[in-house]
Amino acid sequence: DAQARGRLVKDPRFCITAPAWLEHGTKFEKIIICLREPHEVADSLRRRNKLPVPLGLRVWRQHYEANLSLVRDLPHRWVSYAHMLRRETSVHEVAGMVRFLGLPFDEKRDAEWVSGIVRTRRDDMTELRHEYPAELAQLWEELRERHARQPNQ
Repeated sequence: DAQARGRLVKDPRFCITAPAWLEHGTKFEKIIICLREPHEVADSLRRRNKLPVPLGLRVWRQHYEANLSLVRDLPHRWVSYAHMLRRETSVHEVAGMVRFLGLPFDEKRDAEWVSGIVRTRRDDMTELRHEYPAELAQLWEELRERHARQPNQ
């Protein structure tokens, strides 16, 4: 636990392994969860791992349900992948995450380093519309609402 203090872990499977970390005494100070549109994730899994889209959507749902369970009683912040990659919202989205971590961030001063590490796009991926099963659509809407309701930090 002392070795992990002050460290950041980035792993999309973390929500699956976190219960074992907790069971062995790891104390999480803060958790950041990146929200990504379900079909984008399923398409990425199809391209990279040859997973059929319906199975990719199921994997997406299982991971975000695990995330909701994990962060129930822990300080956490939802970060929109689409907002990070969109030119108009990128700096603001990164600013909220950095401030949540307790680090200083000035949107005017720090916009340059954000643009150096985040490759933005012109297209807006926040409103992609796909036909999803009702439970998946409801979960996606709930996650988007949680993101929208959180304080700006």
